[in-house]
Formats: sequence, structure tokens, C-alpha cells
Amino acid sequence: DKGYNKKGIWGTSPGPLGHPEVATLGLDDLQQRCQQAYKEGARFAKWRNVLQMDPAKGLPSDLAIKDTVHTLARYASICQSEGLVPIVEPEIVPNGDHDIYYCAEVTSKVLAAQFKALSAHHVYLEGAVL
Repeated sequence: DKGYNKKGIWGTSPGPLGHPEVATLGLDDLQQRCQQAYKEGARFAKWRNVLQMDPAKGLPSDLAIKDTVHTLARYASICQSEGLVPIVEPEIVPNGDHDIYYCAEVTSKVLAAQFKALSAHHVYLEGAVL
């Protein structure tokens, strides 16, 4: 929970977790932290972004999806530049009253956007875990 501000993205609706959609914090010094982790023996790194689902409120919003996949793609690119294998996790929280079909629809939309963002950031897909 320290990786994001629960005040959320301005203008987004609260979801089933009780707070608005969130944007991730922590990329500012990620390059240096990856360098240090590699020196200390790390070879993998994991980052996840949380997306809430609520079809009545239109969650996740397109804004939250774009922010999430862009952030994860930047993270993955930074990790690879420092020799780490990024584990990319756009976490779609299953909480709520929606059915499995909505979950499948959102998951498909998010994963398609994630792969497009990874490609735009020149992430070597064979050197990443999604």
C-alpha cells in the first residue's frame, strides 16, 4: 500500500476497495534501486499496479488502464536496462458484484493494452514475465 496514494487519480470513482483508482509511485529512483539490487545479486524484480472493477461505475477507467500499463512498461524497461528480468503484474482486483464475463472482458482489455505499452517501450518480451 506504500506504492500508491489512496487519494487516487483526481476525478475517478471509488471502487470495491473503498478508494478511488490509484496511480503508482516510486519510479523516480527505480534506476538506481535496480542497479543496487543487481549488485547485491537480484536478477528478477516485481511490480504490480492495482485496477478495480465495477461495471456500474465504469471501472477500471480508460485513464487508469493507460496509466497502469504505461507505468508497468516504464518499470520493465528500466529493469531490463539494468540487467533485471521484470515481472509485470497489472493486478485486476476481482472484488465486487460483477460476473465472470466482465472480469474476462476487463482482463483481455488490460492485457492487450499492456502488451502494446511494453512494445512501445521496447521491452524485450522474451526477457520479461507477465
